Amino acid sequence: MSLSTSFLYIGVALLPLLVSFLTDQYGHSDGLLIFGALMWNCILCGVTLKPTPEGTQFLSSLAIRGEVISNSSFHFWDRYLLFFSSPFRHPKYAVCLTLGVASVYVYSSWAIFLVSFGESIGFSSILSIYLSTFGGIGGILGSWAVFMLFYYDKMNPFNGCFVPLVVNGVSLLASVCTTKFYVTAFLMFISGFSQGFLYATLCGFIPVLLCKYHLQQGVAIAFTLQGVSYQLGGLISGECSLVHKF
Repeated sequence: MSLSTSFLYIGVALLPLLVSFLTDQYGHSDGLLIFGALMWNCILCGVTLKPTPEGTQFLSSLAIRGEVISNSSFHFWDRYLLFFSSPFRHPKYAVCLTLGVASVYVYSSWAIFLVSFGESIGFSSILSIYLSTFGGIGGILGSWAVFMLFYYDKMNPFNGCFVPLVVNGVSLLASVCTTKFYVTAFLMFISGFSQGFLYATLCGFIPVLLCKYHLQQGVAIAFTLQGVSYQLGGLISGECSLVHKF
């Protein structure tokens, strides 16, 4: 799960010229859709997970692991949105999903504003594009680092969520205090690393927070909503960037 998130950052790291071409031809909003397509491919993670053995019978309302909230709290989900009902009976999954969707929105906004930010502090268009490359490389390495921590059972919520948020905030604040390209690029690398680390951590926690009966459904819901958030963040940020230029 955590390793699959590295595909989000490959486009940012390896395709800066293609992204520049797309944004020049179709605008910031439509150009970012290519990154959204990468995100939607992660839905396959849920489809390829091992299914429940045939012949197994269970009640979805009882297939719960960990803390459970009362049935009355999910009257709306049960009655009108049955597809969401079972995974959302795991309250910690709901929190993780909310943080993941917010993380993807922040990432997409950050990625599209890097070019405008670089140009605003005096970098050329090409150098501004390569800020995304440094950020994308950082995101890839961050997701790989999370995979290794999960593999060796060294991950915990504090190091996986709180620390990356602080590091990302500090690096973004520091980036407005310099006009040197390599310093800014290094800060974008740190920012991308921390964002990739955080998002991969949240995705890696999903199999732990869901029981085996709800895992496929929960993963599909998570990546679908995060894909929507990714494209929505790109569209809104693109429109804001265009308005800023005028």
